[in-house]
Amino acid sequence: MWISIDSQSSIDRLLHEFAGFHDACLREVSIATETYVAENLAMSCPGHLDTSALLFLQGQNRSLPAIEIKCERVTGIRVNPTPDNCDSILAGGNITTDGKTYRLALNFMGGPLTGPPNSWVSIQKKPYTESDIEVTAESIAWRPVENGLGKHLRYRQSKS
Repeated sequence: MWISIDSQSSIDRLLHEFAGFHDACLREVSIATETYVAENLAMSCPGHLDTSALLFLQGQNRSLPAIEIKCERVTGIRVNPTPDNCDSILAGGNITTDGKTYRLALNFMGGPLTGPPNSWVSIQKKPYTESDIEVTAESIAWRPVENGLGKHLRYRQSKS
């Protein structure tokens, strides 16, 4: 069952239950439209925002370890992958609204994967205005994913 994001309290609930996306990862994204080419080669294009996105996220939270986020009537989507030899762990995330559109903003920690022995790295928190992953949409909903941990994918086959 999808849980609609339709108020500040529903945003706060998701952020609370999924620990603000802290120590989570974006495992997979699926993007689709309603536009298609029919068998007779005619193009079918709806006259409304027809892009949707599904995001599958996993987190280090025993009470809610994996979720799926559904964004419909997407107005924008952007992903800036982390560089080579840096982690893709989410430092955190936020959802905001202007009353018409919702904005999901996620930031990577992006720390180095290797370093000198017994060393540590200080990672500066970035503002969500400079997000690494951003989806803007007219509608956002989410749901828990049972048995969602592990390396399996939800929207496509894993490499053999």
